[in-house]
Amino acid sequence: MKKIPFRKSLLATALLLSISLTSCKNETTPADSKEVAEEQNEAAVDEAKEELNQVEDNSQVYIDVAEFDLTQKELAMLAQKRAVSPDIKALAKKLADGHSASLKELTEATKDKGIAIPTTITEDGKKEVDALNKEKGQEFDVEFIDKSITSHRDAIQDFKNESSKIKDAEMKAWLDKKVAELQGHFDMINDLISKSRK
Repeated sequence: MKKIPFRKSLLATALLLSISLTSCKNETTPADSKEVAEEQNEAAVDEAKEELNQVEDNSQVYIDVAEFDLTQKELAMLAQKRAVSPDIKALAKKLADGHSASLKELTEATKDKGIAIPTTITEDGKKEVDALNKEKGQEFDVEFIDKSITSHRDAIQDFKNESSKIKDAEMKAWLDKKVAELQGHFDMINDLISKSRK
């Protein structure tokens, strides 16, 4: 029988011992089920908080749109009665109809989602209507057009900004549609301004 030199034998034994000790160290101990459960619950709570924040942000957008529609509808209804220019009265009717239809659609959408929105004009909206109601004759017409063009321009910009932040695809599509409708109103008002300057 062939003898293995002592040094080689010792080296082989040391190598085997080293491998077995390393494999023992790499064995992972099973995680404590309590810690695993706590980590899973934390992840679920974080996800629920994120969803809740999105719902809150979305509901605020619905509230802002409702407030805008309610105010614009009231201003337009007042202009239908008080404007001097027949063109402004006709524009006011289109705006009132548009904002009424938008409110109806918004009411249905939020009802399905369980979100509450204002159903009557807000205090800030009343102040705008009251301020316009104090004007008479041509001054009324000028003030109505000025309020309408400014408020529509600002709303378009605000709602575009909100749309860029929204993660809910359905809500984003709805708000983008709303922006397009407001752009149509803005263009009608702008066309009337251009026509009156000729």
